[in-house]
Amino acid sequence: MYSWMNVAERTERVYEAMLSKKSVSSRTEDVLLERFQRYYPTGVVLGKVACLLVVLDYLFLLLLDWLYPRQDIDLAP
Repeated sequence: MYSWMNVAERTERVYEAMLSKKSVSSRTEDVLLERFQRYYPTGVVLGKVACLLVVLDYLFLLLLDWLYPRQDIDLAP
């Protein structure tokens, strides 16, 4: 049967597991390196394709950052 107590316990375990992990680095180079290390071993072809997509995603982010600088974007209250 479906039990809200069971759902609450599983949710609590997920939150506790996330809190016990190391903090995510905010440096762009560290984040990209971590993504490459995670995606590259996923397969002979798929790993390389995933890394290529990460590079394209990063280049797109740089383009958007150049077109619409972060300091010019209004923050929502």
